[in-house]
Amino acid sequence: MTGTRVFVYGTLKRGQPNYFYLDERSGTAKKGISKFLGKGQTVDKYPLVVATRFNVPFLLAASGTGKNVIGEVYEVDDECFQALDELEDYPKLYGRELINVRLLDRDGNMASCGDTIQCWCYLLYNFRQNLLSLPYHEEYDDWKRPEDARFDGKGEPDDSLWQEIRTDSAD
Repeated sequence: MTGTRVFVYGTLKRGQPNYFYLDERSGTAKKGISKFLGKGQTVDKYPLVVATRFNVPFLLAASGTGKNVIGEVYEVDDECFQALDELEDYPKLYGRELINVRLLDRDGNMASCGDTIQCWCYLLYNFRQNLLSLPYHEEYDDWKRPEDARFDGKGEPDDSLWQEIRTDSAD
């Protein structure tokens, strides 16, 4: 498959709450085709924080601040990429940009471990500055978080949620 490379760092990773969007075995529940290419780490530092009453992991668009974030690299077709855009509420909530990712391992016929590739990544722009005072994480794993601090995907985010994190939301 020749598709679009995407770097994921939060709930879309293997074993995490939204992984079914990328799970090659999830069948009719997911849209499009995806292929796991390997683990990767951002070349630049970014603040990976967990915020809101839903305990959502956010990668803030503040390159040079934070940590080199560990995540996963996938190759996705157009239909899967569009489904990810819908999940991430792109471009209303998240923006996305090409970032450099260093491969930590590989799967299949991909570049070698240690190589740097470009991948699309969903980043939070126009974020409230108080998010920069939250703890930065190198890697997100919902199952290693205390039970009361795990991702809550059952709630339906509304405009008040975006007001907690975005500067361009109406108060």
